[in-house]
Amino acid sequence: FVQTIFKFCGHILPRDSKDQLIFNEIDSINYKDSKVGDLVFFSKNEKIEHVGISLGDGTFIHSSGNVKQNSLNHFE
Repeated sequence: FVQTIFKFCGHILPRDSKDQLIFNEIDSINYKDSKVGDLVFFSKNEKIEHVGISLGDGTFIHSSGNVKQNSLNHFE
């Protein structure tokens, strides 16, 4: 999902979230500082397994079976 959206906007990203994380054009920030369009990565057992796109204000969009919007605010 993320790769397709970014490609549509003219940005080429690797297919897998673990490879997107180490992509040389990505900088690390705190999720509280994320802006619309920033990538949000999720890990399990210290292994990246999922990525979404920030919509700002602690929300993000991602695909896990279907496209949905969720909140990061419950992590606070």
